[in-house]
Amino acid sequence: MSAWRAVAHFAIPPALVLTVLLILPTPAVVQRGLLIFTKKVLFFNVAGHAFKLVHVMIALTAIALTGCAIHVHKLKSELAGMDMLTPNQRMGLLGRKWREERNFWIAALAFLLWAMLHRFYSLLIEHVSIKDRVKTLTTELSQVRALLLHQGVAPPVYQEPTAPPDGGKQADAGPVQRGKKKAT
Repeated sequence: MSAWRAVAHFAIPPALVLTVLLILPTPAVVQRGLLIFTKKVLFFNVAGHAFKLVHVMIALTAIALTGCAIHVHKLKSELAGMDMLTPNQRMGLLGRKWREERNFWIAALAFLLWAMLHRFYSLLIEHVSIKDRVKTLTTELSQVRALLLHQGVAPPVYQEPTAPPDGGKQADAGPVQRGKKKAT
């Protein structure tokens, strides 16, 4: 099995499947289950407890991407003297160029998938923790209101702000609106 077949069969599918599953709109229970499964996959210990799978995959795909970029760059210099070649030599060189460019895009896809999966997972974990915090604060607020009502104290009523937070002062008035003259 060639190295690129291994990248195509083992590096791309897990990241692609996990990314698609995390993107799909699912109920909160299913979303939490997917996050737990994704955590187990991403942070699977490789080589004992020294490395996590996500870090190994990002590093390997980054190395493959860098190597492909170098090969494509070297191949461009070989293609500069293509006018002096026979048709068979020219086809052989163009075939190599096509393979190197294909490998470059495969490596780019694999690298971006793993990097995006790791970042997207981090953002989803942060989103879930913020939602849990809002739910906890909302519950605490309703308990405080119930306690105040029980004690006979009217709880404060939330009102939408009518002015900007800076007290109505705007740093930049912006462009002059049509029909109004700017005071000088």
